[in-house]
Order: sequence, then C-alpha cells, then structure tokens
Amino acid sequence: MTEEDVGIRSELAQHLGRSIYPADKPTVVDKLRRDHAPDRLVALAERLPAGELYPNVQTIAESIGLATEHRRS
Repeated sequence: MTEEDVGIRSELAQHLGRSIYPADKPTVVDKLRRDHAPDRLVALAERLPAGELYPNVQTIAESIGLATEHRRS
C-alpha cells in the first residue's frame, strides 16, 4: 500500500461513515456527493462496477484499484 492509497481509503471512510453499508455504487456516489467529498473521490466511486454490493470501505477500495492490506489468519 502506498501512502496515497492509505490516504484515499481514509478519506472515503470519513465521508462514507459506517451507516450506509452494505451499499451499492449509486448509494456510494450519492453519499459522497451529499457529503461534499472532493471531486476525485466521487470520480473514483463512479468507477465502481455496477450491480455489486459493498459491505465496507475495504471492498470499495479494492474495487477501485487501491492497494489494501490483507490480514493474516
């Protein structure tokens, strides 16, 4: 993960909160717009595949191509 990936994921989490999950693409994009998130975050969310349900910000980050850490089990 790069520092930029960490920063973007953190910003997404801040703007999306926890109460929207599970969320689909339109819900994510709408929430970011309503929260006046930076245009770059909205543009990234608009790249999400349609028809998917995202249970958390981690899956959103992975779907838009951000590197994420994987926990060991």
